[in-house]
Amino acid sequence: MNDPVQPPPLPETDASTGAWFVLTRAERRSAGLAALGILGVFAVAAILTPDSRGLGTHQQLGLPPCMTETVLGVPCPFCGMTTSFTHMAHGQVVEAVMVQPAGALGFVIAAALALGFGTAVASGAAPTKWREICRSRRVFVAGGVTLGLAWIYKILVHTGVVSF
Repeated sequence: MNDPVQPPPLPETDASTGAWFVLTRAERRSAGLAALGILGVFAVAAILTPDSRGLGTHQQLGLPPCMTETVLGVPCPFCGMTTSFTHMAHGQVVEAVMVQPAGALGFVIAAALALGFGTAVASGAAPTKWREICRSRRVFVAGGVTLGLAWIYKILVHTGVVSF
């Protein structure tokens, strides 16, 4: 019996070429687990019903209310994330952005990551840019700034300064 034809392995190259690198077995397994984890989060979001208050959807999972909101009277930086993800999973993009802009953006980024991880698992290779992006401080700073701005927005909505 003939073995199936396997493409030649992609060479390891530097990030400046824009080429792909071959994943180790552990990297491929990690990418697969990450893709499955993201898909699991999406499945849970699809099952939940978005809370009409714009926060609290996580309580359908048996979790307690946000302590920051309960004790201090202001939402935490993550308030509305589950509700936003749930809106996105139901195709309600405008509602998701209005509830928690960082949550809607996070959903899109997570979907792109799941697709990328799935492609990496299937092909056994990944773009060399991945390593550069994962090690970039700019990515973390941009994420922090986005979360901070979304938190300010959420506080403004909570206090009635902004309404939707």
